[in-house]
Amino acid sequence: MFSPRFDEALRQMLEELLRAMPAVTSGDLFGHPVWSVHGTLFACLSGEAIAFRLERNTAKDWLHEPGVEPFAPLGGNLGMSEWIQVCRDLFDDPDSFVPIRDAAYDYALRRSGVEAPYRRTSIP
Repeated sequence: MFSPRFDEALRQMLEELLRAMPAVTSGDLFGHPVWSVHGTLFACLSGEAIAFRLERNTAKDWLHEPGVEPFAPLGGNLGMSEWIQVCRDLFDDPDSFVPIRDAAYDYALRRSGVEAPYRRTSIP
């Protein structure tokens, strides 16, 4: 379920990590920090987890990895099939979720209709 609070230090870390990518902007949705590329949402912070929007099959593949769970902001079995969440445990090594971040970013670019720009693949 969407947590009513989030860790400000975590938001700042994610802001640096995600805004370093070309054309990424940040904002708020329902009181939670969100990030988009060319207006297409690809990440949000909920409590102590970050959720990423991926292609449905890619999201299913990631669910087999430790620290990755379905994103279910309404709780229970009401997960969103294109969204996964990366648990706080993985944030000690942000490089561990760079492939998820990049897949979500690329998916958002394709959905927005904008060609993918060059980007760094490691944490800035």
